[in-house]
Amino acid sequence: RGWSGSHPDGTSALCNVNSCLVVGIHKEGYTKIGAALSATDLAWGTDANAFSELAYEYFSDPSHEVIDEAAKDCQLNYVIVISDGAWMNDHTAEPRIKALRENFGVKTLVVAYGGGINPSTKAGLFARMAIAGSCNDPTGAASECEKLIEADTPADLKTQLSSKVQQII
Repeated sequence: RGWSGSHPDGTSALCNVNSCLVVGIHKEGYTKIGAALSATDLAWGTDANAFSELAYEYFSDPSHEVIDEAAKDCQLNYVIVISDGAWMNDHTAEPRIKALRENFGVKTLVVAYGGGINPSTKAGLFARMAIAGSCNDPTGAASECEKLIEADTPADLKTQLSSKVQQII
């Protein structure tokens, strides 16, 4: 459960070929992301159960404080899920992502990356997860609801994420 090793330099306790949180949330964490991505071997399948479990356990682990209770009203916490295709093991992901938002105020942004994603997967599973991770309105029409982010190319991905981060800030 939670974090393995010294936070933020360890890894998530769930760390295998399909899933691992390698860079912890920390004021210097952004400096480690590039190297972590370069060292990551990518394989087929986005394991929705794994990403939702990693996120939930990371924010709920009592052994380290990610959420500053004194700054809770103004601290913004997000999980960004980037996927280029169908998900596996998605049956527990949506309720866990919703609980992450409801219990800890952590929003989840979902990015459909690449032009080859089945349109029904985007409109169904991906869009539904984006709504569950951002608001209580199942239609996604409420102002606080985050829509599915779509990016077909690396340049699109950079632009979309940069824009979203600026909007959040």
